[in-house]
Amino acid sequence: WKYMDLYNSYTARLSYVLSLGKPVIKSAIYFPIRDIWAGGKNLNSIVESHDKLAQLLLEKQNDFDLIDDDVLEDQLTKISEGKLIVGPMKYDTVYISKSRWMSEKSKCKLEEFAAQGGKTISVENTNNHNCKLKGALYIEINEIDKYIQPLIKLEPENSMIRVCCRQIQNSKLYFITNEDTEKTSCKVIFNETMPLYIIDAETGNCWRPEEAYYANSLWTLPLDLEFVGSCIVLFTDNELSLEKHPEKPGKDILLLDEGWVCRVLKSYIIGEHEFEVRTMDAELLPVQLGNWTQKLSENFSGDVEYILRFNCTEEESKKCTVLDLGTVKYACEVFLNDKNIGRKAWKPFIFPLKGKLKAGINELKVIVTNTMANQYTNNSILDKWPDIVMGSYHRICTDFEKDTVKNGSGLYGPVRILGI
Repeated sequence: WKYMDLYNSYTARLSYVLSLGKPVIKSAIYFPIRDIWAGGKNLNSIVESHDKLAQLLLEKQNDFDLIDDDVLEDQLTKISEGKLIVGPMKYDTVYISKSRWMSEKSKCKLEEFAAQGGKTISVENTNNHNCKLKGALYIEINEIDKYIQPLIKLEPENSMIRVCCRQIQNSKLYFITNEDTEKTSCKVIFNETMPLYIIDAETGNCWRPEEAYYANSLWTLPLDLEFVGSCIVLFTDNELSLEKHPEKPGKDILLLDEGWVCRVLKSYIIGEHEFEVRTMDAELLPVQLGNWTQKLSENFSGDVEYILRFNCTEEESKKCTVLDLGTVKYACEVFLNDKNIGRKAWKPFIFPLKGKLKAGINELKVIVTNTMANQYTNNSILDKWPDIVMGSYHRICTDFEKDTVKNGSGLYGPVRILGI
């Protein structure tokens, strides 16, 4: 897939920055592995209790590690000044979900931890006599908010935002992502004092966000995140090589919804023995933006070129800052007046336009590429291969591909030029 390099670069940058320094994690959850091994009638409630606790901490932006009896019983695990010290990690809070078979050595270690000032919070164990710990605080799950230690504060609260933080020498790095299926907006408040920067994992660029502000020893950053959208926030006193702040979309200058034509450039086919890429010599046809299966077959996977010629006044050309393609399924490459202005494989499909539009007639080309899902679900060639060759994962993958096919393919728009 010709857009795979965008995804690989993005994940490579994220993997790199999230391997730097040390995780900023003060909480640990006891993993009840002995209860899981024991099984029995209590197994489901044990598992549900653990998963519910972990999910609540995630939803409250409280990052955590998992520890178990092996960790607690290890001679290298120490307790000092109210901290449970495991390797380079120091925890001041240990959460325990439902548990009946915690080892005696683990109980002793946690009681020592509580005696030295650490917080042991036992959740849903109030009437559980098999897991009574001296110095532990016993609460019900609906009381957990009082004891959570979030890495950031959100306004308004948002249970779909996930966060982790890393200490890198004298700098702090936060990774924030949106697990909601919809776009979300909120203000993120950091208890940090050093200058704030944004690192874009998609491009590798770094800049100081104009919208962030500092007051009362706190940084506030307004964020708009698409589904699985992410943001890397760096706090540092170090000198950095900075790019200009990306252009903001602004108000509508031009709506480009009429007059489009399109043609098929390439077709990707699952052949008898290998994948085939066929270059097409198709004619340009008028098209309404939306699902291209109205014009093409349901099994089409490939590249379709959309072309629009539009007029722009001199005043409009000076005001324009970005091109917003709206919804694209699933990736695209964009040319303006035969000059490449970028590629995107996920939302937002926004491209910089400042200084690129000319007064008079402009030509916009958008080459949209979908995935192989249409071929996988509508091409029967692979059905001839025995399961022992294809493997069990193929059928699971095909079910997933059927869901993506339902969403259609093409340039959906609305296509807008935005500016000041």
